[in-house]
Amino acid sequence: MAIAYFHAGSQDRCILPDTYVLEDFSSQHWFPRMKVYAREFVDRLNDQGIDGVGLDGFRFDRIIHYYYAYMIDYKQKTYVDRAENENIDHHKIIALYIKAILAAEPFVCGEGSKTTRYSLPANESFCLIFAEVVFRSWEKDCASKNLLIDDSEKRWLLIILYQYKKYPGSLNIISLSQLIYYIEKCFFK
Repeated sequence: MAIAYFHAGSQDRCILPDTYVLEDFSSQHWFPRMKVYAREFVDRLNDQGIDGVGLDGFRFDRIIHYYYAYMIDYKQKTYVDRAENENIDHHKIIALYIKAILAAEPFVCGEGSKTTRYSLPANESFCLIFAEVVFRSWEKDCASKNLLIDDSEKRWLLIILYQYKKYPGSLNIISLSQLIYYIEKCFFK
């Protein structure tokens, strides 16, 4: 699979300015802000010469519906009778949103574009952007930190996310949340 990278230096940060922090960590309050970030992500792709990538607003709005469906399913399977009262940590929240983003596929390639859905993992790349925003927002002392992933590691993460998108039944929330924990521990500095 050929992958288009979005370079800003040898250790690219998922293309986010330092100001990308969510003030209120509640989906109802910050989800509209994520849509703004998604539009800015598309603008940056187009500015870098990656043409034809667009944001489908309807698909993007489906992310929140997928998230709640996946969250309810996960909590019911995990906590059974206590599902309604149990909270989940930010690694699982990120994993559930990644699953929702990959299911909704809000980034699309326009007709006639040289960019194909196979050569540009826009949905998968946005999952990393989403993870970085959540890492920054979860704790106040993380607001100035960045997700520093070298090209080789980023390539493999994008391939894993692509495989999850291609085979959504293989996406185990606990496994993905553990991977996210290690990404945060090793690359968020």
